[in-house]
Amino acid sequence: MNPRLPRRSHSNPGSEKRLARRRTLRIESLESRLLLAGGLSAPALENANTVQFRFDYSNDTGFFNDHPERRALLEQAGRMITDRLNDTLDAIPPSNSAIQWEAHYTHPATGANTKLPAGFSVAANEIVVFAGSRNLQSLDFPGGGMVRAIADGVNTPFSYSCPATTQAQCTAFGETITTRGEGVTLGANAVDFAPFVASLTFDSRSETIDAWNFEDGPLLTNQVRFLKLAQHELAHVLGFGVSSSFIARASSGEFIGPQADAAYVGAGHLPLNGGHIAQSVLDEQPTIMTSSIQSSGLLSEIDFAVLDDVGWQVLEDQRPAVSITSSADALPEDAGAFELTATLSSPHPTAISIPISLRGTAKWQSDVGSTSGRFDFAANETSATLSLNLVDDEVYEAAETLTIEILDSVHAKLGHRSHLPLTIYDDDGFDLAYVPQTDPATIGSRWSAPGDSQPHGIVFRAGATETLRVQAIGADPIKAGVLLYDQNHDIVGSYGAMGLDSAQLTAGDSYVLVFYPRTTADEFQIDLAGGLNSVPARHNVLLPADVNGSGSVTEVDALQVINQLNRSGDDASVDAPAVTGSGYYDVNGNGLITAVDALRVINFLNTIAVAAEPLAGSLVPIAATVGLVPIGQSRESNPVRDPEPDRGLPVPSQQNVSPPAPDASASGWIDWDQATRTKSIDHIFGMSIAADPSKESGPFEASDLTGALTF
Repeated sequence: MNPRLPRRSHSNPGSEKRLARRRTLRIESLESRLLLAGGLSAPALENANTVQFRFDYSNDTGFFNDHPERRALLEQAGRMITDRLNDTLDAIPPSNSAIQWEAHYTHPATGANTKLPAGFSVAANEIVVFAGSRNLQSLDFPGGGMVRAIADGVNTPFSYSCPATTQAQCTAFGETITTRGEGVTLGANAVDFAPFVASLTFDSRSETIDAWNFEDGPLLTNQVRFLKLAQHELAHVLGFGVSSSFIARASSGEFIGPQADAAYVGAGHLPLNGGHIAQSVLDEQPTIMTSSIQSSGLLSEIDFAVLDDVGWQVLEDQRPAVSITSSADALPEDAGAFELTATLSSPHPTAISIPISLRGTAKWQSDVGSTSGRFDFAANETSATLSLNLVDDEVYEAAETLTIEILDSVHAKLGHRSHLPLTIYDDDGFDLAYVPQTDPATIGSRWSAPGDSQPHGIVFRAGATETLRVQAIGADPIKAGVLLYDQNHDIVGSYGAMGLDSAQLTAGDSYVLVFYPRTTADEFQIDLAGGLNSVPARHNVLLPADVNGSGSVTEVDALQVINQLNRSGDDASVDAPAVTGSGYYDVNGNGLITAVDALRVINFLNTIAVAAEPLAGSLVPIAATVGLVPIGQSRESNPVRDPEPDRGLPVPSQQNVSPPAPDASASGWIDWDQATRTKSIDHIFGMSIAADPSKESGPFEASDLTGALTF
């Protein structure tokens, strides 16, 4: 604490031998601890020559006495604080015949104002804390906030009298019990704080106990770190928010102290919310001294800075700093294992373990798991790794977030990067075949993904070997879901929390950008030197057999391929001059337009038919032959025109590729399912092709043909 100031004299004009003084040293009124959350390490050696807590469990009804691990954790919380305090406090002897004193405290099990037991004394450098539990439901906020714990200090009546001493002796005892050898601790001029007794009460309701993490191991979503909560309350015991020296530095919603000003990274003085640090500070730096404790850490540098300004002599934190890095900020669900790396700023002489906290919408073990949940450092090593595994299930899930946070402990403080946000993109959320398409011709360097609760896909072909980057502009990471699929339906590229960081495209290959469903529109920056529409896409990555991009596969798609074959002549390249329109003619994605592409469409339709799922209303004229689609006509409903005579095909009658739904019994029409089961491909297409009859009712492959397609 601050250097000892001159002791004040207490006098009573009525007597030099009998003195009575009342001092109220209220540490904190009852208040709520609303928590939004969101292996015991070997303790550091205590320094018996400086301040320390002595926990008294005589009032406990089993919360601590039946659970030694909880006692050990509470005592560790106290040691981790007092190991950084270099203060000394005078002893307070028990009452005797010459000097008598009494004080009251809050009984942790009953809440009653309880007189300290006869013969009670406080050793030098000691603060006695009565610890226990009771049901704190009566203190809950009307709006539903649960009170998890409360801290109270000395209650009234607090008095002392000197029936058999001199004035000087009584005055000296009065200063001992109020200042314990420190400076001014009471009133507007207080610069120090010197408590000698307090109480801590923890909520005993089952829902609170079930939420607490008493092992201080891996911390899961909605778990509450008991060690953190204990430190928060012990800081109040030390005067944070309640001591006269704190109140003297609080003004207009700010805490004004040299150490806090130096530690606060924001502008101006440290913002307050009553006896706590304002919640907004959490956006700037770690603290657990907000009224709603959202951090998983322990007392931070700004918290200790306030204690320093309250009057405690705070030592520099000698623990090494630990930081965390990851191999990725965003991963698809099927990514499997990924590695986290923790680094210490300096080695520790013995092996140590540092646990992690996992928070977010992703669930432990069902979405992500690990065999350890902590970083294990070997002696004198500064690096440790932890492997986490993503669970690839078949359940539709929106993009999920996971914040991985290392927990400061007795062995290490938090470094420059103590947490990592991870976005997990579901790979089962939708079938690519059902993703609505967006025309790449309408996409510029910026595009607004609609907030219509459905995915959107942009099929495109790379015009050159170049890098693609797609980043959300101002969107939350969980809403920034975008994936790039190649034509094999493999997810490619490197992803971050805001989208696709980079993907190397291969010239001529086809891809699809899929934007996840969202309820509100989000804008994306799309960086690609040539743009998404530099060359026409000829392979539909979403649904390859959907040649015309209508979102479904019908006989029209097969006819579209045949029409283009008629145009292309001998040049099968997708980039041939005769390839026109916007059709996805390259069904198998090999860069060529051949009869195999038409057969792929037939196979797709035939598979549906064999599975007893025919396309409703898909009827084709048996005798119809297919000719060229006139240039400039719509690809969805083009009439078939007479083929050129030199192609060697029979001249068809004028037919419409997409006829109105006919009467099933009408002459000249047959259901597509029946056609594919009973007619060979030359009947369907009106071509002179000899096919293996044994294959008539199954999928057609190029090897099934004993003749060649001639045009």
